[in-house]
Amino acid sequence: MKSITNIFWITMTLLYIIFAVTIIYIWAYHEIISTHLQINNVRQEYINSREKAVKAEVSQIIEYIHHKKSLTEIRLRNEVLSRTGEAWETALYIYEKNRKTKKLSEIKKMVHDALYSDSWDNGEGYYFAEDMSGIEMINRNEPGLQGKNVMKFQDCKGTYIMKEFISIAMSPAGEGFASYYYKKPGCGIEEPKISYIKYFKPFNWVIGNGKYIVDEENKIKNEVIRRIDHIKYGGKGFVFAGTWDAKLLSGPFKGDDPARHIKYGWKKTIKKIINKARTGGGFLSYMAPGFNENNSPEPVISYVAPFKPWHWYVGSCFYTDKIKALIKAKQKTLHKNIKFMILKCVFILSIFLCLSCMLVYYWAGRIKKNIGVFSEFFRQSANKNTAIEENQVFFTEFKSLADSANRMSRERRRFEKILSEKEKKYRTLFESSFDAFSIIDADTGRYVDCNKAAVRLYGIGSRENFIGKTIGMFSPEFQRGGQISKDNAMKYMDMAISRGSIEFEWTNIRGDGTVFPSLITLSAMHIGDKNLVLEVCRDLTELKDAESRREQLICQLKNTTAKKERIVLELQQALSKIKVLTGLLPICSSCKKIRDDKGYWKNLESYIENHSDAVFSHSLCPDCSEKLYGNEDWYIEWKKNKRKT
Repeated sequence: MKSITNIFWITMTLLYIIFAVTIIYIWAYHEIISTHLQINNVRQEYINSREKAVKAEVSQIIEYIHHKKSLTEIRLRNEVLSRTGEAWETALYIYEKNRKTKKLSEIKKMVHDALYSDSWDNGEGYYFAEDMSGIEMINRNEPGLQGKNVMKFQDCKGTYIMKEFISIAMSPAGEGFASYYYKKPGCGIEEPKISYIKYFKPFNWVIGNGKYIVDEENKIKNEVIRRIDHIKYGGKGFVFAGTWDAKLLSGPFKGDDPARHIKYGWKKTIKKIINKARTGGGFLSYMAPGFNENNSPEPVISYVAPFKPWHWYVGSCFYTDKIKALIKAKQKTLHKNIKFMILKCVFILSIFLCLSCMLVYYWAGRIKKNIGVFSEFFRQSANKNTAIEENQVFFTEFKSLADSANRMSRERRRFEKILSEKEKKYRTLFESSFDAFSIIDADTGRYVDCNKAAVRLYGIGSRENFIGKTIGMFSPEFQRGGQISKDNAMKYMDMAISRGSIEFEWTNIRGDGTVFPSLITLSAMHIGDKNLVLEVCRDLTELKDAESRREQLICQLKNTTAKKERIVLELQQALSKIKVLTGLLPICSSCKKIRDDKGYWKNLESYIENHSDAVFSHSLCPDCSEKLYGNEDWYIEWKKNKRKT
C-alpha cells in the first residue's frame, strides 16, 4: 500500500506552490499597474490612520476626565465619613477607658485635646464638635468660636448650619451628611462644603468634619495632569492639555522658555488651539518645535477637544514630515518585491505546472474513492451499526482510520446508551424534586432551566416564563438589610463560582408580587466552556412563621407562669386565714353535743361555727326523709315522679 501522507504532502505542496505563484503573479501584475495610485494614497491613508489614533487618544482622556470628575463628591463623602468615624471612635475609646475613674469634665477635656490636635491635608482638615445647645466645643480652624453659641450662624444661602447638624443628630440614625456653604480659609469666599455629622451620646455632642468640594476637585485635576504627563505612544506621540486662558497644564512644552514660544509663533498657535476647543474641537495643522537637534519647526496635525466644566482643552498631535520618507521606502520595497516575485514565479511555475496537474488528477481519483467509502460509512452510522471492510480502502492510513472509525462507532453507541440512561435519571430527579431547582448562566446572570417546583414556588405559570429572566427579577429591589438585590445576587454568584457552593437566606418575590423568605443554595457547575450555577430555593415562610409563633408562645408562657405564681400566692394567703379544728373533741354519744373548753355542752353546729369559718345550711337526708314522711301520700307521689324523670 502507498503512504497517503507522502502522496498528500507532495501533491498539496505542488498545489500550494502553483497556487501561491499564480496568486503572487496576479498580485504583482496588478501592483505594477496600480503602483502610482497606491503611492498617491499612502499619504492620505497615513494621515487618516494617525488622525484616528490621536482622536481616539484624546477621546479616551476626555472620558477619563469625565469619570474622575464624577467621582469628586463620592470621594469627598467617603473621606469625611471615614474621618468622622475615626473621631467618634477616638472619643468613645477615651470615654470608655476613663468613665469609671475620672469626672465627665476631665474626659471631655481629654477628648477635646485629642481631636483638636489632629489635622490632615496640610492642616486644612480638622474636626469640630458642638453640644446640642449650639455651643462650639472643638474647632481647630477657628479657635475663637470655642465656647460660643453658633446656633444662629447662616451661610450665604440662608442655611442655619448648626440647626442642620442638630437635625441630623436627632434623626433615627443619629448621623448623616450635611451640605452647606462656608468661608474658605485664605480667600474669605464661601464655597460649597460637605460634612459628615455623628451624634456622641455620652457628651450630648455632635462630632464631625467637612471638606470643600473645590479642594477635592483640585486634587482630581492634579491626578489628571499627572496621568496626561505620562502618556506616550507611537514614537513621538504625546497628549497635551491647557486652560482656556492660555495656561499650559501638560505636555512637552509646559513651562518652556517664553522667548522660544515667540520664535516659533507658539502664542498664536495656542490661541488657535483654544478657539478650536471653544467651538467644539477638531483637527488643525500648524508648525511646532521639533524633536530634532536644532529644534527646528516641523509640520504637525493635532486633534483637540474641550472639557467645558473646567474650561480645559485636551489634544494630541503627530508630525507629518516622515510621510515623504515613508512613501519612498514603500516605492523601493514595492518595486523590489515585484521583480523578485515575478522571477521566482516564472521559474517554479515552468517546472511544476505540468507535473502537478497529472499527479493531482491521478491521486485525486484514488482519494475520492476512499473518501466516498468513509462518507457512506458516516452517513449510515448515524442511523444504524455499520463497519468499513478492509478491502474497501486503498491507503495504509485509511486502513488505520477505518479501524478507528469502526471502534468509534461501537463506543459511540455504548456511550449514547449510558448517557441516555443518565440523562433520563437526572432529568427525573430534577423534575420530580419538591425543592425549586433552577440553572443560571453565570456569565449573563439569566436562568436557562428550571423544574416544576420552581414554577410553582415563584408563581410564574410556566417554564417558558422563567427561562431568560435575570436573577434580580424574582427579588425585590432591596433586601431586608438594605442591600441592592441585583448587586448582592451577582456577588453571591461570584462567590459560588470561586468557592464551589454557598448557602444564604434571601428575600424573593412571586409573580403576583408576594414577598417570601427563602434559603438559597448556589453550586457551581462547569459544563464545556460554560459556567453554570445550580440554584436550590427553599421557602422559609412556614419556618419563619413557626419561629414567630414560638416567640409568641414563649411570651404567653411567661405571662401564664406569672399568673400562676400570683394565684399560688393568693391561695397561700387565704389558707393562712383558715381556722383548723385539731385535737381531741369530747362529744356526747347520745345527743351528739360537744363540750367546750369551759365545760359547757353545745350542739355540734354551734361549736363548729365558733371554731371555724364554716357555715351550715340545713336539709334532710334520704333516710331521715323516709322516716319522717315515708307514709305520706304526697311523698309517695313525689318519689314516683322522680323515678320517671
